[in-house]
Amino acid sequence: VVAYGFIRKTRALQHFQIHQLNLFRTAVRLRGD
Repeated sequence: VVAYGFIRKTRALQHFQIHQLNLFRTAVRLRGD
């Protein structure tokens, strides 16, 4: 049960990081134009 919660937390963190990266790329692309 503890391991399952840890995996869920890790996946949530990865999803958050990917979302932040996408926002960063979008901002850079908008600035480039």
